[in-house]
Amino acid sequence: WFTDSFMRTDAADPRCNTSNHEVDLCQVYGVYAADTAILREHSGGRLKSQLIDGQEYPPYLFENGEVRPEFRGLSYVGLTADGAWDYRDARLANDPLLTPERKDRLFATGLERGNITVLFSGISTIFLREHNRLCAA
Repeated sequence: WFTDSFMRTDAADPRCNTSNHEVDLCQVYGVYAADTAILREHSGGRLKSQLIDGQEYPPYLFENGEVRPEFRGLSYVGLTADGAWDYRDARLANDPLLTPERKDRLFATGLERGNITVLFSGISTIFLREHNRLCAA
């Protein structure tokens, strides 16, 4: 999880990376200020979240198999050739295991790989909860 913040491979050219070479918590806040703004509630400094069984989690990125309108400005999503909102990275957009039903349970995170493993999702959730807890203090 930490390594991904400073060793992000460029999807267009695997010989390059998109890193600023710092541990900057971009997995939670995004790489760009515009991503951070989209992920924030804009109230009390909090990040957007949802409650599932009384526990706080990041909000879902997809709805009915397409990126939810509020997240369409994230740097890692865009329109596909067939006009659907999905991941810009074709490896993710065309993953046969990511059915619309599965996509509807993926979280909106700072990076496109925020849901790649249960561990990634878990650590991102912990940091989101801690961020929002500190904002409430």
